[in-house]
Amino acid sequence: MAKHEIDPFETLRKNGHIWEGEKATLWYHERLDGSFCLVVLYNFDDKKRRLFLEVNNFKRKVEFKNEDISDDLYLHVLMEIEALKGIANSK
Repeated sequence: MAKHEIDPFETLRKNGHIWEGEKATLWYHERLDGSFCLVVLYNFDDKKRRLFLEVNNFKRKVEFKNEDISDDLYLHVLMEIEALKGIANSK
Protein backbone atom coordinates (compact mmCIF):
# COMPACT_ATOMS: atom_id res chain seq x y z
CA MET A 1 0.00 0.00 0.00
CA ALA A 2 1.43 3.38 -1.01
CA LYS A 3 1.93 5.99 1.65
CA HIS A 4 0.57 9.43 0.78
CA GLU A 5 1.71 12.49 2.64
CA ILE A 6 0.24 15.97 2.51
CA ASP A 7 2.67 18.83 2.98
CA PRO A 8 0.78 21.83 4.46
CA PHE A 9 3.68 24.13 3.57
CA GLU A 10 3.83 23.19 -0.13
CA THR A 11 1.80 26.22 -1.20
CA LEU A 12 3.67 28.46 1.20
CA ARG A 13 7.01 27.52 -0.36
CA LYS A 14 5.71 28.17 -3.86
CA ASN A 15 3.73 31.32 -3.17
CA GLY A 16 5.15 32.68 0.07
CA HIS A 17 7.66 35.49 0.25
CA ILE A 18 9.45 37.15 3.16
CA TRP A 19 11.39 40.39 2.85
CA GLU A 20 13.43 41.89 5.67
CA GLY A 21 14.62 45.46 5.97
CA GLU A 22 16.27 47.46 8.71
CA LYS A 23 13.00 48.51 10.34
CA ALA A 24 10.37 46.26 8.77
CA THR A 25 9.60 42.66 7.86
CA LEU A 26 7.08 41.83 5.12
CA TRP A 27 5.42 38.43 4.82
CA TYR A 28 3.22 37.68 1.82
CA HIS A 29 1.51 34.38 1.05
CA GLU A 30 -1.19 33.10 -1.25
CA ARG A 31 -3.68 30.34 -0.61
CA LEU A 32 -5.00 27.66 -2.93
CA ASP A 33 -8.33 29.49 -3.36
CA GLY A 34 -6.65 32.61 -4.75
CA SER A 35 -6.79 34.52 -1.46
CA PHE A 36 -3.70 36.27 -0.16
CA CYS A 37 -2.41 37.85 3.02
CA LEU A 38 0.24 40.50 3.64
CA VAL A 39 1.66 41.16 7.10
CA VAL A 40 4.10 44.01 7.66
CA LEU A 41 5.81 44.32 11.04
CA TYR A 42 7.59 47.55 11.69
CA ASN A 43 9.58 48.72 14.66
CA PHE A 44 9.84 52.37 15.69
CA ASP A 45 11.98 51.43 18.72
CA ASP A 46 9.43 52.76 21.21
CA LYS A 47 6.45 51.33 19.27
CA LYS A 48 5.83 48.10 17.44
CA ARG A 49 3.16 48.09 14.74
CA ARG A 50 1.53 45.51 12.52
CA LEU A 51 -0.12 46.19 9.20
CA PHE A 52 -2.36 43.33 8.10
CA LEU A 53 -4.12 42.99 4.75
CA GLU A 54 -6.11 39.91 3.82
CA VAL A 55 -8.07 39.45 0.61
CA ASN A 56 -10.13 36.33 1.17
CA ASN A 57 -11.53 35.02 -2.10
CA PHE A 58 -13.54 32.20 -0.46
CA LYS A 59 -15.32 34.48 2.03
CA ARG A 60 -15.46 37.40 -0.42
CA LYS A 61 -14.04 39.88 2.08
CA VAL A 62 -11.14 42.23 2.55
CA GLU A 63 -9.70 42.91 5.99
CA PHE A 64 -7.22 45.67 6.81
CA LYS A 65 -5.64 46.56 10.15
CA ASN A 66 -2.86 48.93 11.11
CA GLU A 67 -2.34 48.60 14.84
CA ASP A 68 0.05 48.98 17.74
CA ILE A 69 1.05 45.59 19.14
CA SER A 70 2.81 44.53 22.29
CA ASP A 71 6.50 43.66 22.33
CA ASP A 72 5.53 40.04 23.13
CA LEU A 73 3.20 39.74 20.13
CA TYR A 74 5.79 41.40 17.89
CA LEU A 75 8.42 38.85 18.95
CA HIS A 76 5.94 35.99 18.60
CA VAL A 77 5.11 36.92 14.99
CA LEU A 78 8.82 37.37 14.17
CA MET A 79 9.52 33.89 15.59
CA GLU A 80 6.68 32.44 13.50
CA ILE A 81 8.16 34.04 10.37
CA GLU A 82 11.63 32.68 11.22
CA ALA A 83 10.14 29.20 11.68
CA LEU A 84 8.44 29.38 8.28
CA LYS A 85 11.70 30.53 6.67
CA GLY A 86 13.45 27.53 8.24
CA ILE A 87 10.82 25.10 6.95
CA ALA A 88 10.90 26.61 3.45
CA ASN A 89 14.69 26.50 3.32
CA SER A 90 14.92 22.90 4.56
CA LYS A 91 12.99 21.45 1.60
